[in-house]
This record gives sequence, structure tokens and C-alpha cells, in this order.
Amino acid sequence: MKKLFTLLILLSVIGITNAQPKARIVAGDGKVFLSWDNKAEDWRDPFFGYEYDENGNPAGFKKVFEGYLIYRSKDAHFSDIKIITDSKGNPVYWKPIAQFDLVDSIFGPDPVGINGAHFWRGDDTGLQNAYIDNYVNNGQKYYYAVVSYTKGDPNFGTVGLQPAECTKIITEDNEGNLRFIDKNCAVVFPNPFPEGYIPPQIIGDTKAVAKGIGTGSIDIKILDPAAVLEGASYSLKFKSDSLLYNYKTLSYNVVRSYQGVDSIVLSGIGKSLFGADKLSPVFDGLSVSVLNDTGIALIYEKTGWVIGKCNAKMVVTQNLFISAFTAWPADYEIEFYDHIVDSSFIKEGPYIILPVNFKIKNVTENRYVKFAMTDPDKSGTLSVGDELRIIEYKGTRVTSVWQIVYSSPEDPSATLIDPAPGDIFRIATIRQLYNNDEFKFTTKAMVTDIEEANMIVTLNLEQNYPNPFNPTTVINYSIPKQSNVKLIIFDALGREIATLVNEEKQPGSYEVEFESVRLRRSNQQLASGIYFYQLRAGEFVQTKKMILLR
Repeated sequence: MKKLFTLLILLSVIGITNAQPKARIVAGDGKVFLSWDNKAEDWRDPFFGYEYDENGNPAGFKKVFEGYLIYRSKDAHFSDIKIITDSKGNPVYWKPIAQFDLVDSIFGPDPVGINGAHFWRGDDTGLQNAYIDNYVNNGQKYYYAVVSYTKGDPNFGTVGLQPAECTKIITEDNEGNLRFIDKNCAVVFPNPFPEGYIPPQIIGDTKAVAKGIGTGSIDIKILDPAAVLEGASYSLKFKSDSLLYNYKTLSYNVVRSYQGVDSIVLSGIGKSLFGADKLSPVFDGLSVSVLNDTGIALIYEKTGWVIGKCNAKMVVTQNLFISAFTAWPADYEIEFYDHIVDSSFIKEGPYIILPVNFKIKNVTENRYVKFAMTDPDKSGTLSVGDELRIIEYKGTRVTSVWQIVYSSPEDPSATLIDPAPGDIFRIATIRQLYNNDEFKFTTKAMVTDIEEANMIVTLNLEQNYPNPFNPTTVINYSIPKQSNVKLIIFDALGREIATLVNEEKQPGSYEVEFESVRLRRSNQQLASGIYFYQLRAGEFVQTKKMILLR
């Protein structure tokens, strides 16, 4: 039994190690872009037992994955964000900057906990595999980790199992040089882009479909500028369910055409990733946010007289409380002529059959539709107080879509101008993205202007040499443009002990010598120990560590 338990522990540890997502973390100007794979979503743990197929046969250890945590720290050990304490005041959990979890009714505080502190399991937000951190400062060194975690099991054994996180290890030496980093971690410095840099471009209309009836839009976010392809074309095509009058958007695929080859780069991205704050998995350095209009409603600013001088007020309403009404995903136009071109359709109650000088067109589907009409003043023409109802068919059943009342002008002092031949009244609506609705766009890769690039010196603060040193060391730095430059030495307590540079500098590379024997603190020579030197040039700030040995 003891050997079996040891084996389970070993398998569980291996599972935690293998459950690390592989992260790609890229620093930009005032932001950091994170993306990661979905390998961790198949995390299985022997402590949770087996799961079984429909025939009752074991199908492997149970899946235990629940979500992702995004950690950002200024410390390689993430100690500055381990601030969630138990009832004794001991730090037990790290505070994430973002969290994404399965929609599975496992959310809120884990009931097991540690001395009164409880792991937060999420809010049933749904998963995503990309994130943009907009709350960083240029020149600051940041440590990131994308951490997967398990569901936990409050019913396990006598005390339950709380959720477990995969590892996040970053190791640096005394000089701050990186020695080891887990695949789900990164160390980055956000900074402005250099002069001559032209960012990647998205070319195409992302606010309206290239083909289809939906009124939603997409937002293409560039998460990895270096990965964006030159001259690639993309088609983002949607799938929906059911018939036209009752459909829901389900998912979309992305197909890339590049150098004569078509490839599916994303497939079956479902509505859980629809929304302005949702990001698709990353492809070619890009991520998509889909803004889908989920209902059918008037676009008031686009509904009205689009051609002509008619000033009649057309009151357009949708009475969904009557069973004969249906929200139909289409725009309509009422077109007026100088002769009789159509007649109303239904003779029932106040509705009559009446020849008229207008037609009503479903412009989304490019077809004319039937309509019902009242004529309370028996004028025989469209006049104030008349009502129109646009008719569509659900199979063979008649359904009313919009009710339109022809009314006096909005301005009570205005004289009514009736519609003339050629006048058009338009009803514009929002509607979900439909089957085969398609957005198209192309990409241009980032470039660096060659003339500028030949002149550019990268912003950089190099490690001092020798290091450790006694009594003298050399510090090299470079700046790409004219800046006010400060190079300052601090002790381990953050006290400024020397300013080596404080002046306006032209673009170029510079070398500064630091001689410790020339400095005194309280008439004493500088002691052995760790010191820091910091370069400030415009928005750029970078700090490195050096060691003085006596």
C-alpha cells in the first residue's frame, strides 16, 4: 500500500510538471502580450481516480484541469505578489492579474482552504489562451507566469483536496542573469519601439462583413509583431444553427491563404470566446475578438427617409408580445412610385386589400415582401394614421415582422410633405452573424526603415565588467536618440551614492568608469556588498546589479 501511495504521488507530481502551458510572452510599448497552448487542459491526476467511457471501461485518470492564472511580478520568485494570507497572517496564495476558468459550475472559494484562506477557483468566465497586460511601465523588468490549476475535490478523503497549481520557476544568479526558466514563464522589459519601426498592419474592413447578413464586427489584435506575415490573406467564416428566422451564431473558422497555400489556422472557435474582452487562440501573431449582435433591433440612426424630402414620421415598432410577430434578421426599404405597383395582402379586421404606389423590399435577402395595411380615413392612399405590417413566412405560416404607423411630422408646426416617386424609407436592424457570413483581411509585416535602421542604436544598459570588482568597473550603455541621460548608483537600501551621468546625450554608445575608492559614505570607504546602477533616458529605465568585493 505504501509503495502504491508513493507511486500515486510520483505520478501526480509528473502530472503537475507536464501540465504547464507553453507560453509565448512578448513585450511591447507600454504593454505585454501573452499567449499559450492548450496542453494543460488535458491535465489528469491519479489521486482523483479513473474516468470511464459509455461502456463502463476505464478511460484513463480523471481530467482535473480547471483554469489558468496569469501572474506578473517584479521578483523572480513571485514573492511580492504572494499576499493572500491565512488566519495566522501567513502568505499562502499568489494574487493573479487575470484568471480564466471552465464554465462548469465550479467557481468561487474552494471549500477546503488553508487555515481560513481559500483558493479562488474562478467565476465561470470561460477559457481563453491569450491576454494583453496594459498595466506595465516601460523600462521596468517584469516576471510573468501562465499557471494552470486543478478543480480540487472537497470530498476526497477526510479533509478534501484543494486545487493545485503547476510550477512556475525562474532562477537568476546574483548578477540577475537568467539561469533557468519554466516554459510557462518569461522575463520581459516593455519599451517604446525604435525609430524607423513601422508596426504590422491589418488591411480590410473589420467593422462589416464582406459577405453575409450579420451586423457584428471583429477586432484583430497584434500580439506578436514579429510573427505577422507579409501579404497573407485571411477569411473568417461563421457557422450558425437553425433556420434564418430563428438562428444563433455557433462558431467560426479562420482560413489563411499564403504563398499559394490555403490552411485552416483556427477551427470551431465557439461563442464562449465572443466578446470585446475575449481573445481567440493566437495565429500568426494575431488574435481575434468577435463582437456579435445577439438580438434583432432597430438601428435608430440609420432608420428613416434615406431618399426624398418627405417629412412624415414613420413610427416603427416590433410587438413581440403577440404570437404572430417574429424578429426577422433583415433590413427593409419602402420604395415609392408614380403609379400603382402593389397591393396590401390581408383582409381581416381593420386590414384591407388596397392598391398602392409603393413596394416593400427585404434588402438583406434582395426580395420583395407582402404587407398588411389599414386605411381608417378611407382615403385609398397612404395617409396619417395608416398602419403597415411587414409580412414574412415561417414555412407556410404568415408572421408579422414590423409595424409602421404613418404619422404627422415630428415638428408640429411643419407642413406634411408626403412621399414622392423615388422616395425611400429604410428600416435598418442589427442581427447575429449568420451561416457563411465572412470577414476578409490581409496583413503587412512589420518593417524597419532601412535608412533609419542604419542609424539606430538600441536602447541598452550592459552588465558592468569586471563583476565582482575592486575597486574599478566599467559600465556601457547606448541610446537611440537625443535624451537627457542619468546613470545613478544605489546601495542595497536604495540610497543614491553617486551620479555618474546627468546631461543631454546624442544618440550613440557610451562607456563610464565607476571607481569605488573615490566615494565615501560618512567618511568611510564603500563596503563590500551588492550595489545597483540605473540608466534613465526619456521613458526608458533599466536597473542592473553589481558586486563590490574588498
